[in-house]
Amino acid sequence: MQLQGAQQLQQNIKKYLDEVATKRERQKVLLAGAKVLRNAARLNIDDSPKPHYYYPKNGKGRIEIKPGNLRKSMYAYKERSGVVSVGPRYIRRVTGVLKTLGDTPKTSSGFYAAMLFKSAQSFRQRVTETALASALNKIDIAMQKAYQRIHRQWAKKYGF
Repeated sequence: MQLQGAQQLQQNIKKYLDEVATKRERQKVLLAGAKVLRNAARLNIDDSPKPHYYYPKNGKGRIEIKPGNLRKSMYAYKERSGVVSVGPRYIRRVTGVLKTLGDTPKTSSGFYAAMLFKSAQSFRQRVTETALASALNKIDIAMQKAYQRIHRQWAKKYGF
């Protein structure tokens, strides 16, 4: 599924940012848009009507996965390369202290997103890309506001 508007938006953003942004400022602008995309993607995820359970490999106990856990785990990531991504956050090791997943966004883990949607590509298409298509204008506005904030800071600092 290709989005014509998304490609045009990415090209415009790249031209826009190449003029005056360093890697750090570019990440700030992209993160503002990613947060809007994250919120839109959260709307595309339905909650389960009941809790589910995960049994760790060590065989000790069970971990409850509360309804809404996947929705809460949606996160905007800043990568070292300067790229910002949106997707489910996951906890690598669930220890014995953590008996439930999904109480808060910090304790939520979307490690099963690809299983739930049959593949990671299907998750991206059904959740992230549909959210991108529906929130394209809001993302553009949020990124422009973030860029204007950065530009105003630069203007004060350098006097132009």
